[in-house]
Amino acid sequence: MSKGDLLLMNTFGRMAQRDAFIDIRNLVVDDSPMIVDGGANQGSTIDLFLSLYKKPKIYAFEPIPSLIKYLRECYHAQQNIEIVPCALGDANRQVEFNVTRNLVSSSRLKPAEVKKQYHGLNVQIEDTIQVHCCPII
Repeated sequence: MSKGDLLLMNTFGRMAQRDAFIDIRNLVVDDSPMIVDGGANQGSTIDLFLSLYKKPKIYAFEPIPSLIKYLRECYHAQQNIEIVPCALGDANRQVEFNVTRNLVSSSRLKPAEVKKQYHGLNVQIEDTIQVHCCPII
């Protein structure tokens, strides 16, 4: 048994490890699906969906100004990708948004204590900014 096999063991036997994006691809067979990426960050999910589908229409929501600029620079030539400069929420309004050292962890919510224990300074709030919040519908 390899180290990798040992990592997949639990009290009930072997755990199946699945790739959620492959599962989505198997469920959504249309080559031009509409995709909502909430918290697009640096575009890794956009890139994944571009590799899985021929012509997806992607709405990438991102509230952090530096990341909005980066995403627009990266995807400006792709008409099927729309960068939406806001956080997702329940209503159109301005909200406080916590920007953490590790931008992926940024959120309207403050980092939980357990997250601080495991991720330390990466989830430290570096700034709190006002961003536009908008609902999908």
